Amino acid sequence: LSQPSFAKWNFREVLPGSNYQTRDELIEWIRGNATTGFHYIGTCKMGTGPLAVVNPTDMKVWGVERLRIIDASVAPSSFSANTQSLVYAVAARAVDLIVAEYRQKQKLHD
Repeated sequence: LSQPSFAKWNFREVLPGSNYQTRDELIEWIRGNATTGFHYIGTCKMGTGPLAVVNPTDMKVWGVERLRIIDASVAPSSFSANTQSLVYAVAARAVDLIVAEYRQKQKLHD
């Protein structure tokens, strides 16, 4: 980016910076600073199988009272896409479940 052909855009190097010039220096910087771009999902799998953590009918954690998981971690398997739409769908479903549970409790108290 420091070449004359880029001058009109006023680009400048931000990372790794001018302190890293040789191949070995650049490799050192990459090893110390590189991260993945993955969106981790599936750590609290929703389902009924032996590895499932979240009950799909109410989004509550199996065997734990008053705890729901409402994020991308409930995805039962990985996929190659951004997780934003998954989180929106999970949250919308959770809202429906929570509102229905609240209304049911209100009917019992009336």
